[in-house]
Amino acid sequence: MDLSRTTIITAFLAILTQQVFAQTPMSLEDCIQVALQNNPASNYAKQSELSALEDVRIAKGKFFPEVGFRFGYRRWESHAFLPEGFVRPGLDTIGPVNEWRTNLRGQYTIFDSGQRSSELNSAKSQYAASQQESLETRSDIIYNVHAAYYDVLAAEDDLALSKTRISRSQDHFRIASDRKEAGDVPQADVTRARVDLSSAELNSVSAEGALRIALGNLNQAMGRMPQEPLQIAHSEISIPDPAATDVQQSLDNALQKRPEIQAAQKRVEAKQNQIGIYRSDILPKVRAEAGYGWLDEEFFPKDQDWYVGVSLDVPLLDGGTRRHRIAKSKVEVSREQAQLDQLKLAVQQEVWSAYSRWIEAHQSLETSRSRQEQAEESLRLTKARYEEGAGTINDLLDAELSLDQADTGLNTARYHLYLARVAFLLASGEI
Repeated sequence: MDLSRTTIITAFLAILTQQVFAQTPMSLEDCIQVALQNNPASNYAKQSELSALEDVRIAKGKFFPEVGFRFGYRRWESHAFLPEGFVRPGLDTIGPVNEWRTNLRGQYTIFDSGQRSSELNSAKSQYAASQQESLETRSDIIYNVHAAYYDVLAAEDDLALSKTRISRSQDHFRIASDRKEAGDVPQADVTRARVDLSSAELNSVSAEGALRIALGNLNQAMGRMPQEPLQIAHSEISIPDPAATDVQQSLDNALQKRPEIQAAQKRVEAKQNQIGIYRSDILPKVRAEAGYGWLDEEFFPKDQDWYVGVSLDVPLLDGGTRRHRIAKSKVEVSREQAQLDQLKLAVQQEVWSAYSRWIEAHQSLETSRSRQEQAEESLRLTKARYEEGAGTINDLLDAELSLDQADTGLNTARYHLYLARVAFLLASGEI
Protein backbone atom coordinates (compact mmCIF):
# COMPACT_ATOMS: atom_id res chain seq x y z
CA MET A 1 0.00 0.00 0.00
CA ASP A 2 2.81 2.38 0.90
CA LEU A 3 4.60 1.50 -2.33
CA SER A 4 1.51 2.27 -4.38
CA ARG A 5 1.04 5.60 -2.62
CA THR A 6 4.69 6.49 -3.24
CA THR A 7 4.38 5.56 -6.91
CA ILE A 8 1.29 7.72 -7.32
CA ILE A 9 2.92 10.69 -5.60
CA THR A 10 6.06 10.32 -7.75
CA ALA A 11 4.01 10.18 -10.95
CA PHE A 12 1.98 13.21 -9.89
CA LEU A 13 5.11 15.23 -9.14
CA ALA A 14 6.62 14.25 -12.50
CA ILE A 15 3.49 15.42 -14.32
CA LEU A 16 3.39 18.63 -12.30
CA THR A 17 7.06 19.32 -12.99
CA GLN A 18 6.56 18.71 -16.69
CA GLN A 19 3.59 21.10 -16.79
CA VAL A 20 5.49 23.81 -14.96
CA PHE A 21 8.48 23.27 -17.25
CA ALA A 22 6.24 23.47 -20.31
CA GLN A 23 4.60 26.70 -19.11
CA THR A 24 7.90 28.42 -18.32
CA PRO A 25 9.46 29.96 -21.42
CA MET A 26 13.05 28.84 -21.90
CA SER A 27 15.75 31.25 -22.93
CA LEU A 28 18.54 30.33 -25.31
CA GLU A 29 20.91 29.86 -22.39
CA ASP A 30 18.39 27.56 -20.68
CA CYS A 31 18.18 25.41 -23.80
CA ILE A 32 21.97 25.21 -24.04
CA GLN A 33 22.32 24.09 -20.42
CA VAL A 34 19.68 21.40 -20.85
CA ALA A 35 21.36 20.19 -24.04
CA LEU A 36 24.78 19.95 -22.42
CA GLN A 37 23.28 17.85 -19.63
CA ASN A 38 20.92 15.62 -21.62
CA ASN A 39 22.30 15.30 -25.15
CA PRO A 40 23.67 11.74 -25.64
CA ALA A 41 26.56 13.09 -27.70
CA SER A 42 27.78 15.05 -24.67
CA ASN A 43 27.60 11.95 -22.48
CA TYR A 44 29.44 9.88 -25.11
CA ALA A 45 32.24 12.44 -25.27
CA LYS A 46 32.46 12.51 -21.49
CA GLN A 47 32.72 8.73 -21.29
CA SER A 48 35.47 8.74 -23.94
CA GLU A 49 37.30 11.32 -21.84
CA LEU A 50 36.98 9.16 -18.72
CA SER A 51 38.24 6.14 -20.65
CA ALA A 52 41.36 8.05 -21.69
CA LEU A 53 41.85 9.14 -18.07
CA GLU A 54 41.87 5.50 -17.00
CA ASP A 55 44.63 4.85 -19.53
CA VAL A 56 46.69 7.51 -17.77
CA ARG A 57 46.10 5.83 -14.44
CA ILE A 58 47.05 2.46 -15.92
CA ALA A 59 50.33 3.93 -17.17
CA LYS A 60 51.04 5.43 -13.74
CA GLY A 61 50.40 2.07 -12.09
CA LYS A 62 53.34 0.52 -13.92
CA PHE A 63 55.72 2.60 -11.80
CA PHE A 64 54.70 0.64 -8.70
CA PRO A 65 55.75 -2.89 -7.69
CA GLU A 66 53.62 -5.88 -8.61
CA VAL A 67 52.72 -7.98 -5.56
CA GLY A 68 50.71 -11.18 -5.61
CA PHE A 69 49.67 -14.03 -3.36
CA ARG A 70 49.60 -17.61 -4.56
CA PHE A 71 48.24 -20.81 -3.01
CA GLY A 72 48.42 -24.06 -4.92
CA TYR A 73 48.55 -27.84 -4.90
CA ARG A 74 50.01 -30.39 -7.28
CA ARG A 75 50.94 -34.08 -7.20
CA TRP A 76 53.97 -35.05 -9.26
CA GLU A 77 56.51 -37.75 -10.00
CA SER A 78 59.84 -37.25 -11.80
CA HIS A 79 63.01 -39.11 -12.76
CA ALA A 80 66.11 -38.24 -10.73
CA PHE A 81 69.09 -37.59 -13.00
CA LEU A 82 71.95 -38.24 -10.53
CA PRO A 83 75.52 -39.54 -11.02
CA GLU A 84 75.95 -43.31 -10.99
CA GLY A 85 76.39 -44.68 -7.49
CA PHE A 86 74.28 -42.06 -5.72
CA VAL A 87 71.07 -44.01 -6.23
CA ARG A 88 70.47 -47.73 -6.33
CA PRO A 89 69.03 -49.13 -9.56
CA GLY A 90 65.26 -49.04 -9.59
CA LEU A 91 65.14 -46.23 -7.01
CA ASP A 92 65.95 -43.33 -9.34
CA THR A 93 62.39 -42.01 -9.38
CA ILE A 94 61.16 -39.25 -7.08
CA GLY A 95 57.52 -39.37 -6.10
CA PRO A 96 54.70 -39.50 -6.34
CA VAL A 97 54.68 -36.46 -4.04
CA ASN A 98 51.95 -34.12 -2.85
CA GLU A 99 53.13 -30.50 -3.07
CA TRP A 100 51.34 -27.73 -1.19
CA ARG A 101 52.64 -24.22 -1.78
CA THR A 102 51.73 -20.80 -0.47
CA ASN A 103 53.81 -17.67 -1.04
CA LEU A 104 53.84 -13.95 -1.46
CA ARG A 105 55.84 -12.70 -4.41
CA GLY A 106 56.73 -9.30 -5.81
CA GLN A 107 58.39 -7.79 -8.86
CA TYR A 108 59.61 -4.29 -9.60
CA THR A 109 61.14 -2.85 -12.74
CA ILE A 110 64.19 -0.87 -11.72
CA PHE A 111 65.16 0.34 -15.18
CA ASP A 112 63.21 0.03 -18.44
CA SER A 113 65.07 2.42 -20.78
CA GLY A 114 62.25 4.99 -20.57
CA GLN A 115 59.38 2.71 -21.60
CA ARG A 116 57.04 3.56 -18.72
CA SER A 117 57.72 7.28 -19.02
CA SER A 118 56.95 7.19 -22.74
CA GLU A 119 53.75 5.21 -22.13
CA LEU A 120 52.64 7.70 -19.48
CA ASN A 121 53.35 10.72 -21.68
CA SER A 122 51.53 9.08 -24.58
CA ALA A 123 48.50 8.35 -22.38
CA LYS A 124 48.50 11.94 -21.10
CA SER A 125 48.56 13.26 -24.67
CA GLN A 126 45.69 10.98 -25.64
CA TYR A 127 43.74 12.15 -22.60
CA ALA A 128 44.34 15.79 -23.51
CA ALA A 129 43.18 15.01 -27.06
CA SER A 130 39.99 13.41 -25.73
CA GLN A 131 39.35 16.49 -23.60
CA GLN A 132 39.60 18.69 -26.67
CA GLU A 133 37.34 16.34 -28.61
CA SER A 134 34.84 16.62 -25.77
CA LEU A 135 35.01 20.41 -26.06
CA GLU A 136 34.45 20.09 -29.80
CA THR A 137 31.35 18.00 -29.16
CA ARG A 138 30.05 20.56 -26.68
CA SER A 139 30.67 23.36 -29.19
CA ASP A 140 28.73 21.47 -31.85
CA ILE A 141 25.86 20.92 -29.42
CA ILE A 142 25.77 24.62 -28.57
CA TYR A 143 25.75 25.53 -32.27
CA ASN A 144 22.97 23.03 -33.01
CA VAL A 145 20.88 24.46 -30.16
CA HIS A 146 21.41 27.96 -31.56
CA ALA A 147 20.29 26.82 -35.01
CA ALA A 148 17.23 24.98 -33.69
CA TYR A 149 16.33 27.87 -31.36
CA TYR A 150 16.49 30.39 -34.18
CA ASP A 151 14.42 28.06 -36.38
CA VAL A 152 11.71 28.09 -33.71
CA LEU A 153 11.83 31.89 -33.49
CA ALA A 154 11.63 32.15 -37.27
CA ALA A 155 8.74 29.67 -37.38
CA GLU A 156 6.85 31.60 -34.71
CA ASP A 157 7.38 34.82 -36.63
CA ASP A 158 6.26 33.13 -39.85
CA LEU A 159 3.09 31.99 -38.07
CA ALA A 160 2.48 35.53 -36.83
CA LEU A 161 2.99 36.84 -40.36
CA SER A 162 0.52 34.29 -41.70
CA LYS A 163 -2.07 35.54 -39.22
CA THR A 164 -1.38 39.09 -40.35
CA ARG A 165 -1.81 38.04 -43.96
CA ILE A 166 -5.17 36.43 -43.12
CA SER A 167 -6.25 39.71 -41.54
CA ARG A 168 -5.20 41.65 -44.62
CA SER A 169 -6.93 39.18 -46.94
CA GLN A 170 -10.12 39.43 -44.90
CA ASP A 171 -9.95 43.20 -45.17
CA HIS A 172 -9.46 43.01 -48.94
CA PHE A 173 -12.34 40.54 -49.23
CA ARG A 174 -14.53 42.96 -47.30
CA ILE A 175 -13.56 45.86 -49.55
CA ALA A 176 -14.25 43.81 -52.70
CA SER A 177 -17.61 42.67 -51.30
CA ASP A 178 -18.61 46.23 -50.41
CA ARG A 179 -17.70 47.50 -53.87
CA LYS A 180 -19.59 44.58 -55.46
CA GLU A 181 -22.69 45.50 -53.43
CA ALA A 182 -22.31 49.08 -54.66
CA GLY A 183 -22.07 47.83 -58.25
CA ASP A 184 -18.56 49.18 -58.77
CA VAL A 185 -16.79 45.86 -59.47
CA PRO A 186 -17.86 42.49 -60.90
CA GLN A 187 -18.29 39.23 -58.95
CA ALA A 188 -14.86 38.16 -60.21
CA ASP A 189 -13.20 40.61 -57.80
CA VAL A 190 -14.99 39.02 -54.85
CA THR A 191 -14.06 35.54 -56.05
CA ARG A 192 -10.40 36.52 -56.46
CA ALA A 193 -10.38 37.98 -52.96
CA ARG A 194 -12.01 34.81 -51.57
CA VAL A 195 -9.33 32.61 -53.23
CA ASP A 196 -6.61 34.84 -51.82
CA LEU A 197 -8.13 34.51 -48.34
CA SER A 198 -8.19 30.72 -48.67
CA SER A 199 -4.54 30.72 -49.72
CA ALA A 200 -3.65 32.81 -46.66
CA GLU A 201 -5.49 30.35 -44.39
CA LEU A 202 -3.68 27.42 -46.03
CA ASN A 203 -0.32 29.12 -45.51
CA SER A 204 -1.19 29.55 -41.84
CA VAL A 205 -1.80 25.82 -41.53
CA SER A 206 1.61 25.14 -43.10
CA ALA A 207 3.22 27.64 -40.74
CA GLU A 208 1.73 25.83 -37.73
CA GLY A 209 3.14 22.54 -39.00
CA ALA A 210 6.57 24.09 -39.54
CA LEU A 211 6.49 25.44 -35.97
CA ARG A 212 5.70 21.99 -34.55
CA ILE A 213 8.60 20.49 -36.50
CA ALA A 214 10.95 23.26 -35.34
CA LEU A 215 9.97 22.67 -31.70
CA GLY A 216 10.63 18.95 -32.15
CA ASN A 217 14.04 19.69 -33.61
CA LEU A 218 14.89 21.92 -30.66
CA ASN A 219 13.78 19.22 -28.23
CA GLN A 220 15.99 16.74 -30.05
CA ALA A 221 18.95 19.11 -29.89
CA MET A 222 18.41 19.32 -26.13
CA GLY A 223 18.28 15.54 -25.78
CA ARG A 224 14.53 15.47 -25.10
CA MET A 225 11.63 13.67 -26.75
CA PRO A 226 10.35 15.66 -29.75
CA GLN A 227 6.74 15.69 -28.50
CA GLU A 228 7.55 17.21 -25.10
CA PRO A 229 5.82 20.57 -24.49
CA LEU A 230 8.14 23.50 -24.97
CA GLN A 231 7.94 27.28 -24.89
CA ILE A 232 10.82 29.60 -25.66
CA ALA A 233 11.40 33.14 -24.51
CA HIS A 234 11.74 36.01 -26.96
CA SER A 235 14.46 38.56 -26.36
CA GLU A 236 16.26 41.19 -28.35
CA ILE A 237 19.27 39.80 -30.20
CA SER A 238 21.99 42.33 -30.92
CA ILE A 239 24.31 41.48 -33.80
CA PRO A 240 27.39 43.68 -34.33
CA ASP A 241 28.42 44.88 -37.75
CA PRO A 242 30.91 42.39 -39.26
CA ALA A 243 32.90 45.31 -40.61
CA ALA A 244 33.99 46.06 -37.03
CA THR A 245 35.51 42.59 -36.63
CA ASP A 246 39.24 42.00 -37.11
CA VAL A 247 39.13 38.90 -39.29
CA GLN A 248 42.89 38.36 -39.05
CA GLN A 249 42.62 38.24 -35.27
CA SER A 250 39.79 35.75 -35.62
CA LEU A 251 41.95 33.58 -37.88
CA ASP A 252 44.75 33.61 -35.32
CA ASN A 253 42.32 32.83 -32.49
CA ALA A 254 40.92 29.88 -34.41
CA LEU A 255 44.39 28.32 -34.77
CA GLN A 256 44.93 28.70 -31.03
CA LYS A 257 41.47 27.87 -29.65
CA ARG A 258 39.75 25.41 -31.98
CA PRO A 259 39.43 22.08 -30.13
CA GLU A 260 40.05 20.11 -33.33
CA ILE A 261 43.49 21.67 -33.72
CA GLN A 262 44.35 21.19 -30.06
CA ALA A 263 43.29 17.54 -30.26
CA ALA A 264 45.33 16.99 -33.42
CA GLN A 265 48.41 18.50 -31.76
CA LYS A 266 48.01 16.15 -28.80
CA ARG A 267 47.71 13.19 -31.15
CA VAL A 268 51.02 14.19 -32.72
CA GLU A 269 52.60 14.25 -29.26
CA ALA A 270 51.14 10.82 -28.49
CA LYS A 271 52.69 9.37 -31.65
CA GLN A 272 56.03 10.95 -30.78
CA ASN A 273 55.96 9.26 -27.38
CA GLN A 274 55.24 5.93 -29.03
CA ILE A 275 58.65 6.17 -30.68
CA GLY A 276 60.17 6.13 -27.17
CA ILE A 277 58.05 3.10 -26.27
CA TYR A 278 59.29 1.05 -29.22
CA ARG A 279 62.86 2.32 -28.84
CA SER A 280 62.91 0.98 -25.27
CA ASP A 281 62.21 -2.50 -26.67
CA ILE A 282 65.75 -2.68 -28.06
CA LEU A 283 67.40 -1.45 -24.83
CA PRO A 284 68.15 -3.34 -21.57
CA LYS A 285 65.70 -3.70 -18.71
CA VAL A 286 66.50 -4.47 -15.08
CA ARG A 287 63.97 -6.06 -12.74
CA ALA A 288 64.07 -7.03 -9.07
CA GLU A 289 62.16 -10.09 -7.89
CA ALA A 290 61.45 -11.50 -4.44
CA GLY A 291 59.20 -14.07 -2.89
CA TYR A 292 58.54 -15.69 0.46
CA GLY A 293 56.30 -18.58 1.46
CA TRP A 294 56.04 -22.19 2.53
CA LEU A 295 56.34 -25.47 0.64
CA ASP A 296 55.58 -29.00 1.95
CA GLU A 297 53.73 -32.21 1.17
CA GLU A 298 51.16 -31.48 3.86
CA PHE A 299 48.06 -29.28 3.60
CA PHE A 300 49.62 -26.82 6.03
CA PRO A 301 53.16 -26.46 4.60
CA LYS A 302 55.93 -25.87 7.14
CA ASP A 303 59.14 -25.62 5.10
CA GLN A 304 60.18 -22.09 4.20
CA ASP A 305 60.50 -21.25 0.50
CA TRP A 306 61.95 -17.89 -0.49
CA TYR A 307 63.96 -16.20 -3.16
CA VAL A 308 65.35 -12.74 -3.99
CA GLY A 309 67.24 -11.57 -7.04
CA VAL A 310 67.83 -9.16 -9.88
CA SER A 311 67.48 -9.93 -13.58
CA LEU A 312 68.86 -8.19 -16.66
CA ASP A 313 66.98 -8.51 -19.94
CA VAL A 314 68.94 -7.60 -23.08
CA PRO A 315 67.24 -8.12 -26.49
CA LEU A 316 69.58 -9.48 -29.16
CA LEU A 317 67.94 -10.69 -32.36
CA ASP A 318 64.32 -10.39 -33.47
CA GLY A 319 64.52 -10.29 -37.25
CA GLY A 320 64.34 -6.48 -37.34
CA THR A 321 60.84 -6.33 -35.81
CA ARG A 322 61.67 -3.71 -33.19
CA ARG A 323 63.60 -1.57 -35.62
CA HIS A 324 60.71 -1.52 -38.08
CA ARG A 325 58.28 -0.63 -35.29
CA ILE A 326 60.37 2.47 -34.59
CA ALA A 327 60.43 3.35 -38.28
CA LYS A 328 56.65 2.90 -38.52
CA SER A 329 56.13 5.17 -35.51
CA LYS A 330 58.18 7.89 -37.14
CA VAL A 331 56.08 7.60 -40.30
CA GLU A 332 52.88 7.86 -38.21
CA VAL A 333 54.22 11.02 -36.56
CA SER A 334 54.78 12.55 -39.99
CA ARG A 335 51.30 11.49 -41.07
CA GLU A 336 49.65 13.03 -38.00
CA GLN A 337 51.64 16.23 -38.52
CA ALA A 338 50.46 16.39 -42.13
CA GLN A 339 46.86 15.98 -40.98
CA LEU A 340 47.39 18.76 -38.47
CA ASP A 341 48.74 21.09 -41.16
CA GLN A 342 45.81 20.22 -43.42
CA LEU A 343 43.37 20.86 -40.57
CA LYS A 344 44.86 24.29 -39.91
CA LEU A 345 44.31 25.25 -43.55
CA ALA A 346 40.74 23.93 -43.43
CA VAL A 347 40.00 25.86 -40.24
CA GLN A 348 41.31 29.11 -41.72
CA GLN A 349 39.13 28.58 -44.80
CA GLU A 350 36.16 27.84 -42.54
CA VAL A 351 36.68 31.09 -40.64
CA TRP A 352 36.98 33.06 -43.84
CA SER A 353 33.87 31.46 -45.35
CA ALA A 354 31.88 32.05 -42.15
CA TYR A 355 33.00 35.68 -42.11
CA SER A 356 31.97 36.12 -45.74
CA ARG A 357 28.55 34.57 -45.07
CA TRP A 358 28.16 36.87 -42.07
CA ILE A 359 28.81 39.93 -44.27
CA GLU A 360 26.40 38.59 -46.88
CA ALA A 361 23.69 37.99 -44.26
CA HIS A 362 24.17 41.49 -42.83
CA GLN A 363 23.81 43.09 -46.25
CA SER A 364 20.83 40.88 -47.09
CA LEU A 365 19.06 42.00 -43.93
CA GLU A 366 19.51 45.66 -44.82
CA THR A 367 18.22 45.04 -48.34
CA SER A 368 15.29 42.97 -47.09
CA ARG A 369 14.33 45.66 -44.58
CA SER A 370 14.28 48.32 -47.33
CA ARG A 371 12.29 46.00 -49.60
CA GLN A 372 9.72 45.34 -46.88
CA GLU A 373 9.22 49.05 -46.22
CA GLN A 374 8.72 49.74 -49.92
CA ALA A 375 6.30 46.82 -50.32
CA GLU A 376 4.30 48.01 -47.31
CA GLU A 377 4.00 51.51 -48.77
CA SER A 378 3.09 50.07 -52.18
CA LEU A 379 0.25 48.04 -50.68
CA ARG A 380 -1.04 51.07 -48.79
CA LEU A 381 -1.17 53.17 -51.95
CA THR A 382 -2.65 50.37 -54.07
CA LYS A 383 -5.34 49.66 -51.47
CA ALA A 384 -6.30 53.36 -51.42
CA ARG A 385 -6.50 53.44 -55.22
CA TYR A 386 -8.70 50.33 -55.31
CA GLU A 387 -11.07 51.73 -52.70
CA GLU A 388 -11.39 54.88 -54.83
CA GLY A 389 -11.99 52.86 -58.00
CA ALA A 390 -8.69 53.80 -59.62
CA GLY A 391 -7.13 50.34 -59.37
CA THR A 392 -8.00 46.73 -60.07
CA ILE A 393 -8.22 43.70 -57.78
CA ASN A 394 -5.19 42.28 -59.57
CA ASP A 395 -3.13 45.31 -58.60
CA LEU A 396 -4.24 44.96 -54.98
CA LEU A 397 -3.50 41.23 -54.74
CA ASP A 398 -0.16 41.63 -56.49
CA ALA A 399 0.83 44.32 -54.01
CA GLU A 400 -0.31 42.10 -51.15
CA LEU A 401 1.74 39.17 -52.51
CA SER A 402 4.80 41.41 -52.80
CA LEU A 403 4.41 42.45 -49.17
CA ASP A 404 3.97 38.84 -48.07
CA GLN A 405 7.16 37.88 -49.85
CA ALA A 406 8.98 40.89 -48.41
CA ASP A 407 7.82 40.06 -44.87
CA THR A 408 8.94 36.44 -45.26
CA GLY A 409 12.24 37.51 -46.78
CA LEU A 410 12.90 39.96 -43.95
CA ASN A 411 12.12 37.32 -41.33
CA THR A 412 14.39 34.78 -43.04
CA ALA A 413 17.20 37.30 -43.46
CA ARG A 414 17.01 38.26 -39.78
CA TYR A 415 17.53 34.71 -38.52
CA HIS A 416 20.07 33.91 -41.21
CA LEU A 417 22.09 36.77 -39.79
CA TYR A 418 21.79 35.39 -36.26
CA LEU A 419 22.93 31.95 -37.38
CA ALA A 420 25.73 33.35 -39.53
CA ARG A 421 27.07 35.20 -36.50
CA VAL A 422 27.02 32.01 -34.40
CA ALA A 423 28.69 30.05 -37.19
CA PHE A 424 31.48 32.63 -37.28
CA LEU A 425 31.96 32.38 -33.52
CA LEU A 426 32.10 28.59 -33.79
CA ALA A 427 34.62 28.74 -36.63
CA SER A 428 36.85 31.20 -34.79
CA GLY A 429 36.86 29.10 -31.59
CA GLU A 430 34.80 31.54 -29.51
CA ILE A 431 32.09 29.01 -28.54
